[in-house]
Formats: sequence, structure tokens, C-alpha cells
Amino acid sequence: MGGIVFDFSVNLGNLLTILSFIVGGIAFIMVMRGKIDLISKETADLKTGTALMQQELKKLTDVLIVQGRQDERITAMDQRMVNQGKRIDDTVRRINTFLDMRSVQAVDGDE
Repeated sequence: MGGIVFDFSVNLGNLLTILSFIVGGIAFIMVMRGKIDLISKETADLKTGTALMQQELKKLTDVLIVQGRQDERITAMDQRMVNQGKRIDDTVRRINTFLDMRSVQAVDGDE
């Protein structure tokens, strides 16, 4: 009767193999824990950096809004100045016309 025979004896090679698996598992866990801590810290740093970028973008948006408002104000002021210049030109033209008419009347009156 040839059956399967199990040998329950343990030798030094078996103990070293088991010990190396245990030490390898512990080393793996320690290395992974360190990497997980590093990734967690980097993630926190990224969140902080992202928050700072959002604040800077908000400031930039505010600056662009103010700049747009200033541009509109400058455009309106420019238009007012152009209109004022037209009024001044019209007034000067009227004064010159009036003075020309007076000088013509004065010349006609002298004759």
C-alpha cells in the first residue's frame, strides 16, 4: 500500500524560510507605510498649493474686473472730452463769424 506520507519534521532550512517570509512581510509593511505617509503629505501640500492658487486667481480676477471698469471710465471720459472739444470748436467758429461780421460792418460803416 503505497500512500502519501507526510513528514512533519522541521529542519533549519524550513525555519529560515519561514523567518525570511515574516521579515520580508514586515519590511514590506514598513516601506509601504512610509510611502503612504509621504503620499499623504504630498497630497496635503498639493491641497495647500491649490488653495493658494485659487486665492491668487481670485485676486487676478478682481484686478481684471477693476481694469475693465477703468477702461470703460476712460472711454466715457474720452467721449466727454471729444464732445467738449466739439462745443469749444463750435463756440470759436461762432465767435469768429461774429467778429468777421463786425469787421465787415465796421469797414462798410467807414465808407
